[in-house]
Amino acid sequence: MLKNTMFNAFSITIKDKIMKKIICASVLAVSIAGIANADVSSTPLLAGYIDNSAIGSLSKVKIKTVAQDGYNTIIFSFIKIDGTSVSFADGTQDSMTEMSKEAKDNNMKTLVSVGGQNNTFNPGNLSEEECNQLATNIVNFIKSNGFDGIDFDLEVQTSPILIKSLVSDIK
Repeated sequence: MLKNTMFNAFSITIKDKIMKKIICASVLAVSIAGIANADVSSTPLLAGYIDNSAIGSLSKVKIKTVAQDGYNTIIFSFIKIDGTSVSFADGTQDSMTEMSKEAKDNNMKTLVSVGGQNNTFNPGNLSEEECNQLATNIVNFIKSNGFDGIDFDLEVQTSPILIKSLVSDIK
């Protein structure tokens, strides 16, 4: 299923626009070619996280203002991965997909993030077949909800073999 889809995995560095300091370096983001057609090597990236777990954060962010401030990528955090299942956090699907559409209308790219401090990345011990199924489910989730890619914000110990295999299966 993934063989006819091309993916790009790349590291991004997020800088604070005002303070000019690095906020996050070497975040693994997977962008689905054909959905996210930006040439990441020549397009400066200014990304911002919108944390759906912070009470009221989704309603306080105005996408048009964010775009006018120079941001060109929004990272919606956090979706959940449990085993091979991929889903929105409870009560966030409508607001995240609406804001993603608005971001698209303002020529912005959108990623979903998994992991974070509260760790929403819980695949468990996956077989090779289950890892491929998770990769397929991630791609289907991204495509069916209108996002451009996924950010793995892994802040807990995670098997590097699993991540390598998962990203390889997504590619």
